[in-house]
Amino acid sequence: MADVVAIGGANIDIKAKAVGNVLPGTSNPGTVTVSPGGVARNIAHNLAVLGENVALLAAIGNDAASETLLAASRDAGIDMSHAMRVEGNADTYVATLDGKGELVAAINAMPNVARLDAAYLETKKGLLKKARYMIADCNLEAKVLRHLVQVFGAKLLIDPVSVPKVQRLLEAGQRFDVLALTPNRDQLAALTGTSDVAGGCRRLHARGVANVVVHLGANGALVSQSRGMKEVPGAPRRGPGRR
Repeated sequence: MADVVAIGGANIDIKAKAVGNVLPGTSNPGTVTVSPGGVARNIAHNLAVLGENVALLAAIGNDAASETLLAASRDAGIDMSHAMRVEGNADTYVATLDGKGELVAAINAMPNVARLDAAYLETKKGLLKKARYMIADCNLEAKVLRHLVQVFGAKLLIDPVSVPKVQRLLEAGQRFDVLALTPNRDQLAALTGTSDVAGGCRRLHARGVANVVVHLGANGALVSQSRGMKEVPGAPRRGPGRR
């Protein structure tokens, strides 16, 4: 039985990176990569690589891209035996990046993840009850997030995914009685109504969040608990001649 269960997005990532600045309304030279993705799937992948016993609850299509996604996840060590198989194409995320790797625009087409409803989770209640920790992303519908918070909040970590999708967590209720939330600055502001990081963390603690990990990009992260905050520095950037 899995020690950690991740629930949410599993999709194909298509990333187009321009050579320099992106010029709108015309073709830009660059490179394109295709890889397995999805917030919950990516977290499960990293945990599996670190040796954790992790299962993924996700909705996977039945086209060639879906089979690639499924195989890559299994090869990483994720238990995919509980994934839902659905008719249709794989969920897909398409991003355009500038020459520095910064996001210019992105489109996510993710109809499959909406199939992860309370009825499906009910069929997996044995797996969920025995897991030490659970991870959910805000690709899930608000009512599913509400169910997970109410039933499994004490061992649940939630990743907001994006500013638009964090609204689903707000729709799920005003209390977030969960083990942890992992927003970036913008998502934290959307959740709390303040751009002050420390103030936003305090507001989340007041609403029941035990731990807040605020992603600060290249600057690392801020870990906040009710008893205080701690900065975690980012990894050193690799320069010429370094590996």
